[in-house]
Amino acid sequence: MVKNLIRKGAHKTLELAGLKYYQKPQKLRCGYTVVVKNISEKVGSYTVILPVPLESESQKIISQPEFRPEPDFVSDKAENNFALWKVELAPKHSASFNQYFEVERSPISVKINPAFTLDSYMGSKEGKKYLKKTQSLKSSKTRALAKEIVYGERVESTGEEKSLALLIPKIYEYVAKKLHYGDPIEGLYSVEDALGLERVDCGGFSTLFIAICQELGIPARLVSGFWAKQSDRVPSMHAWAESMLPDGSWVPADISTEILRKQGRSSKFASLGKIGSDRVVFSHGCDIELQADKKKIKTEILQNPIVIAENKSEQAHIEIEFSTKRET
Repeated sequence: MVKNLIRKGAHKTLELAGLKYYQKPQKLRCGYTVVVKNISEKVGSYTVILPVPLESESQKIISQPEFRPEPDFVSDKAENNFALWKVELAPKHSASFNQYFEVERSPISVKINPAFTLDSYMGSKEGKKYLKKTQSLKSSKTRALAKEIVYGERVESTGEEKSLALLIPKIYEYVAKKLHYGDPIEGLYSVEDALGLERVDCGGFSTLFIAICQELGIPARLVSGFWAKQSDRVPSMHAWAESMLPDGSWVPADISTEILRKQGRSSKFASLGKIGSDRVVFSHGCDIELQADKKKIKTEILQNPIVIAENKSEQAHIEIEFSTKRET
């Protein structure tokens, strides 16, 4: 117990001094592998889709993804891109699909300008894009919740309810108090799930935050990817939210990570407007539609590989590994 307290104390001291690795930019060599095994009794035909990393101000692509084997198709013109393979597997046979790339991740620290209000979004075309409620973000309950968060028991307006520097923290705090973390899933908890279930994972915290933001006219989106770890055959998937400010910058809101840290269940760092460089991003948004092989493929969240069997009887077993190595 004493050693544990010393370790926690040293960790906090380094973090306060800004010396932890995730508080600085870092270069990461990444490997993402999916193994697909045909567990049916006949030859199976499968489509395998792997998301490719996004490039942004906080994530620079140093070396473009290298794929093994060569994919049949690589999307490179959408907001969220991917590689696609088509494969036939004999019964009980398997195949591995891999991508390797390097990124430079930077920590994010954003403060909300006190001058920004809801009116500051006037005429923003980019903002309108992120006010669209997709299926996972729809609920008849969010309008009343938004009103409760803004006004509380007040009836008259004070003018403060338009200030983004007040509104966004209020939404963040509401979600943090409302939800309980648990029962992580590979998919995405919807807003209805978040409001109806006893526990949800990071995705549930994020969809509720996004939906309330959008209800008030604040553009917001989901961000998904993986924690940066040396190697993990059960990859540490993660998702968080971002709200867009009128100047086009994005405020990260990783509510579940901050809660788990406060509860002593995680040492990972996050607070409103701040996240570390210890994560790799693969997609923005939820209920994503991919245009692949002349077909539209829909997925709640683009993070894990998507494996589609040509026939329902052609069952497959899937294994995933995502690994990172920090370059010094």
